[in-house]
Amino acid sequence: MVTLHEEAPRGADRACFARLLALARPRLGSFDAFGLCVIVRTAARLATRLGSEDLQAWCEAAGRRLDSFNPQDLANSVFSVGVAGQRLPDASLPAFCAAIRRLAPRMNTQEQANALLGLAYTLPRGTAAPRRPGKQRDMEAAAEAVLRARWPPRSAFKHQELANLAWTFSKLTGFPAWERCEAQLWELFSEAADRAFQLPPQELSNLCLAMATTTFFHPQALSTLVAAAAACAPHLDEQHLDNILSSAATLPHRVSEAGAAAGTEEQRPCVHPEHVAALREELLHRLLLQEGRPSGAKGYAPTAAGICHAVWGLAVLQACTAEVCHAAMAALQRLREAGSPDEDMGHVQLHDAHLQLAAEGWQVELPPALEARARRAMGRLRDTVGVSELHREVSAALQAARVEHSVEFRPEGSYRSVDIALPAERIAIEVDGPYHFAVNQVHGRHWRLGTTSARDRLLGALGWRVLIVDWQAWRKLPQESAARQRWLLAQLAAVRACSAGGSGGDGSKPPLAERQPRPGPPLHAQARQQ
Repeated sequence: MVTLHEEAPRGADRACFARLLALARPRLGSFDAFGLCVIVRTAARLATRLGSEDLQAWCEAAGRRLDSFNPQDLANSVFSVGVAGQRLPDASLPAFCAAIRRLAPRMNTQEQANALLGLAYTLPRGTAAPRRPGKQRDMEAAAEAVLRARWPPRSAFKHQELANLAWTFSKLTGFPAWERCEAQLWELFSEAADRAFQLPPQELSNLCLAMATTTFFHPQALSTLVAAAAACAPHLDEQHLDNILSSAATLPHRVSEAGAAAGTEEQRPCVHPEHVAALREELLHRLLLQEGRPSGAKGYAPTAAGICHAVWGLAVLQACTAEVCHAAMAALQRLREAGSPDEDMGHVQLHDAHLQLAAEGWQVELPPALEARARRAMGRLRDTVGVSELHREVSAALQAARVEHSVEFRPEGSYRSVDIALPAERIAIEVDGPYHFAVNQVHGRHWRLGTTSARDRLLGALGWRVLIVDWQAWRKLPQESAARQRWLLAQLAAVRACSAGGSGGDGSKPPLAERQPRPGPPLHAQARQQ
C-alpha cells in the first residue's frame, strides 16, 4: 500500500504529490479508511485539488469502505474534500450523508463541526444556483442527526466549533428542520450568549448570520452578540460588519418580558440603539475613509453587495442617516466605475433603504440610473414569487364577501407589491405566513421578523392602512367560509375606523407626501481622523 506523509508542509512540491497519487490510483481499492483519509487531507493541506477522475476514483474506493470509517476519518475526509473547493459527486453523496448520520452520536465536537462544514462546502455557489431536492434532503438529514446527537457539555465546544456548527446547520437545512431542532438550537445560542465577548469577529458574524438564516429568535444571544460586535467594531472585516447589521435587521426588533400577556405588555428593543450606532459610525468612517482611494485599497475592501446589505440593515433598524446613504452611493459609484459586478439583491436593498429613509422624513435622492437598476432587479425577483395557498384562501373569502380587491398590487411610490389591496380605500392586506415570523416561540408566541415590521412601517408612511392576516389566527378560525368572511369583515371595519398613515394605520404619522422632508447632509462629509 502506498502511504502519503500526513505532515507534508504546505509549501511541499505539489508535483511530488501528483506523482504519488498517480501511483496510488490503481491500488485505491486496497487502501483502508485511514489511508484514504490521508490522501484528501494531504491535498487540502497542500492547497491542491484532485482531478475529476482522481476524485471519482477516491469516492468509489471510500464508498466501498464507509462501514469501516471511524468518526474522525469520516469527518476529516468530508471536510478536506470541501475545503479544497471540491464537491462530492451526486452519486456518492447519499452514502456519505448516511455514514454521517450513523456516526454522529460518536463524534466529538470538532468532528461534528467538520463533518457539517465539509457538507456545506458542497452546496452550489450563489443564491441562484440550483439545488436538487434529493441531495438537499440527504444533507439536511445528516445535519439534523449531528445537531440531535448526544452532546458533551456546551462548554466543551471551542469558539470556532460552536459558530461553525450553527452556520453550517443554517446552510444545510430548511424551515421544518429548524422547527424540529428548536431545543438544540436554543442550547447552542444560549452558549453563544454566555461567551459572546470572548468570540473572535468571524465567529460573531457566523453566529449572527446563522440566527438570521434560520430565523431562530434568541433575544439574549442577539443582544449580546451585537453588543460584542460593537465593542470590537474597528476589528470587524467588511463582511462581518455587513452580516451583523443585516442579521440584526432581519430578526425581531422588540420583545416583551417573560410572563406578559400578548397585546398588553411593554416591549423593549432586542438590540441596544447605542450598539447599532457604534456599528453605523464604523461603517460611515470606512465609507468616508475610502473616498479618493482606489477600490480595494488596504484597510477597506468593500463590495457592492456588502455595502447594500449594511445600509439596508441600518435602514430597517431605523438607525440609518442620510449621510450614510450618500456615502454608500458614492462608494457604489466608485465600485461601478472600477468594474465591480452588479447584484440584483443589492440594488433592491439599497432602494429599500432609500424608501425607509424617506419614510422617516430624510430628503435623499437616489441617482436615476441606480433607481432604474433597482426597479429592473425587483421586477426580475417578482417574477419568481408565487401566491401561497393561505393567500388564495383569504382572497377567496373576500370574494365570497363581495369585497372588491386586487391581488399582488403595487402601490404608487413603491416597487414592492402588497398581497391584497383595496386601492380605493388605500387598505393593504398582508397575508403573513410562518416565514414572516421567527421559527421558534419566545414567551409563548412567535414574534414577527424585523423585515416584516419594516414593510408595514413603509406602507403606513405611503399613506396605506395595513391589515395583517396572521397565519396563526387564520388557522384557528372555523373552516366554513361564512366564519372566515365574518372575521375578515370585522377586521376591515376596525381598520377603516383608523385614520390613514403611520405603521399599521395607527395615525401616528401623516402620509409621506404630506410631511416636510428633513434635508440630508452634503454628499462629501468630512472623514474623521484615523
